[in-house]
Amino acid sequence: QETLQCSEHDALVVCMERFKHGSAGSEDTMDLLLSMDDATMALDKGDQQKVAGEQRRVQAQRTEQSCCAKAWTERRRKVKASTPKLVTEKSAARVRKAAEKKGERIYPESMPVGYITQRQLASLAPEGGYVWKNHKFGGFEAHFKPWPRISRLWHLHGGSRAAGILCLRYLWGRRCTTHGVDKDECPMKDLWTCPLA
Repeated sequence: QETLQCSEHDALVVCMERFKHGSAGSEDTMDLLLSMDDATMALDKGDQQKVAGEQRRVQAQRTEQSCCAKAWTERRRKVKASTPKLVTEKSAARVRKAAEKKGERIYPESMPVGYITQRQLASLAPEGGYVWKNHKFGGFEAHFKPWPRISRLWHLHGGSRAAGILCLRYLWGRRCTTHGVDKDECPMKDLWTCPLA
């Protein structure tokens, strides 16, 4: 290919025109041009000092940004590690299933809020204790061997939640009596004090 023959000054003028009209690219291209020895040699002494100062300033900014980004990443990692994970219904179910496979039972630290289903009551009952629905009269029944079974009807005890909590209190009370332990051994700390309604 043929090479265009021109003086160094003419080549610099052409380059400056291209940069002025935006046809020659981005800030990175400008940095590349300014870092070239030929470009800096074409500048006079005062301009060379300005370019060198500008390059030092840009480099200092980049170093500061890099340090900031590293510090922020480290702080974020520490905060994330110290923040407890949210327990969702899905994750709690996974933990329960894994425990059931090992033959263990996982109990929540507090009673659920609002309406309690028979399935929830059954999962909150102690090992050896059973809760089921009384479809004929509308209520819950509970049994912990060798103690007698009990029945708590919804219309007599203020609704299904109250009847369910009374059944659980009965079961955990009988378990504690059977094993000779205090009621505080119950994993659900508010079972004895939570409101029935």
